[in-house]
Amino acid sequence: MALQLRKEFDDTVHSYDATSLSELHAAMADPKCTTALLFPPTVAMAVSHIKDDECRQSNEIETDTLGNIHEAGYDSYMCGLVFLRLAHLVTINKLEPALSAHPISFYDYEHHIAPFKNHVNLIRATLHNICLDGADPEHNRTDRLFIKAKKSALLRSEEVSFLLSSYGAVDISKISQNKAVVIVSNQICARRILEAFQSHDKYAVVRYNPWRHSILANRILWTGAILSAGICTLALIRNVKKQLLS
Repeated sequence: MALQLRKEFDDTVHSYDATSLSELHAAMADPKCTTALLFPPTVAMAVSHIKDDECRQSNEIETDTLGNIHEAGYDSYMCGLVFLRLAHLVTINKLEPALSAHPISFYDYEHHIAPFKNHVNLIRATLHNICLDGADPEHNRTDRLFIKAKKSALLRSEEVSFLLSSYGAVDISKISQNKAVVIVSNQICARRILEAFQSHDKYAVVRYNPWRHSILANRILWTGAILSAGICTLALIRNVKKQLLS
């Protein structure tokens, strides 16, 4: 929902580059978002749900100002806040300016976010989401990168995964001793990796092209080229023989 709506809002309202729930929550809870909008929905967490100091200070659990990220209850809270704020953004973007100058009811939210109903988000897939009660969107996602070790060095999956994980969720699939395909979570993650590895001393990273980087495609192309060359050679030999016999 956030990825599809990002381009519809100007920078004063929706100026974030979020790809995860925690990042979206931080953006939606930011005063820049709430103060730029009229009558934004207010969401308050019950005090009893906030973790105690001992839990907060644990180095093994990622935390923010109110609770532990990836803890089921707190993730539900973040999801609800993000959903309501995004619904508010969608609604005021659709309403006339005069109509958005008053508190908006949840009925208005339901009406304007109906196109997103029953859509389930997917990550690292060829489409952004599936629809539970209709046709799925077109497969238009190309979030794959090709990485190659320079100077014919060996590519280590563990090392590559460690280097790329700071830019987002990635999956590494080796296709040879020094080459691999990297499946990233979204285009933002792909762009970050491409920018960071433009002048890397050990690895070269480019967008994945199946005709250039797929082993199967290369084999098919080489087989076709060899067969074509063989057919042309055979035709030339036959033509020369005919000319000699005549």
